[in-house]
Amino acid sequence: MTLTPASPKTPRRRLKSTWAAFRRLWSRSSASPPTPAPKRSPTQAPIQHATGSRLAPEKRSRTPADIAALPAAPTGIAPWDGEVAAVSGDPDAVRTSILELLWNELDRTKAEGDRAFLTRLMRECGSRKLDFPLFPDAALQLDAILRGRDPTVHEVARVVRREPDMVRRVWLEANSVNFSGRVSTLDEAIIRVGFDPLWRLAMRACMNAPVFRVRGYQNEVNQVRAVSIVTADVASTVLGGGDTFLAGLLHGIGKLLVYRAAVVRPNLPVPDPEVVRCIARTHHPSMGVLIAASWKMSPMVCSAIAAAPDPGRLQEPELRVACAVRAGSIAAHTVAEGRAGREVGGLLALLSLPGPTVDAAWLIARANAAWDGIGAMEG
Repeated sequence: MTLTPASPKTPRRRLKSTWAAFRRLWSRSSASPPTPAPKRSPTQAPIQHATGSRLAPEKRSRTPADIAALPAAPTGIAPWDGEVAAVSGDPDAVRTSILELLWNELDRTKAEGDRAFLTRLMRECGSRKLDFPLFPDAALQLDAILRGRDPTVHEVARVVRREPDMVRRVWLEANSVNFSGRVSTLDEAIIRVGFDPLWRLAMRACMNAPVFRVRGYQNEVNQVRAVSIVTADVASTVLGGGDTFLAGLLHGIGKLLVYRAAVVRPNLPVPDPEVVRCIARTHHPSMGVLIAASWKMSPMVCSAIAAAPDPGRLQEPELRVACAVRAGSIAAHTVAEGRAGREVGGLLALLSLPGPTVDAAWLIARANAAWDGIGAMEG
């Protein structure tokens, strides 16, 4: 008697099993403290860390019917719905495009406060020199040192000492529960933390700039900062590399340009907050390109920020970076909304991304752990 080997899972069965894994993971995270990511079976591809990719190698064979066959779940409006990709990663092309879009909005707007808000935003976007805080100088210097050659610990420590907040964060990380014993010097702290984690700490310094304090929209600004940090963490596990991390960290920074333009002096007409939030949600990728370019980010970072809402329009290697950022953003928002008791369809959105299939349940678990670490990181 000849045994016939078992056939591989059909797309429908694979999607259903992923959904079931997600539901089990979610029930655990809501009922008890976070647990490590579930163990992978021997038949799954091994986990690759920041130097590799978490994109599964197999080709997709899903169809709309496969996705429709998943168990129904009540969903609300997803935070990523309505985002419009920028025309490109070129700031000059983006500037022309966004000015035209804002002009059309202004033409349709009647309220005095809304018109004044859109006029201020157009004036800001039309300038080649944004009225926006500079990227932290110490972070840029550290980036140049670590990218250019093999520096000594003393050289790195000399740059770190120029930024008190960076020194504080290095000390907190070096003396955290992740390590045994305490260090007594900054050089020892840098050695313990390592150059790659130190680089990430330095890049996160932009998340503590004064630009993240906006009167009247502080809750929205705090959410942008937290989601950006989680997105960068998740995106860099999907696809390693500094550009992926930076694109994830800055993918939502364009919203801050909008919120800043909405702040007015006392006794002046105030814009409708819903109009402000709509402009921020819709057009932040274009604003983000302008900010990233003014901060001298690489063309790869600018392209990923521009195309994150629609990564499928890009070619390799930009495609993989933009897909990683999109996956990180969806996972970050999905966990944030889930903790607030809202289901927004994040799992299906991750499974529907262009390119190679991602391990959706694992990414959401990673985002869940990253959210847990936000409070500890903020110190």
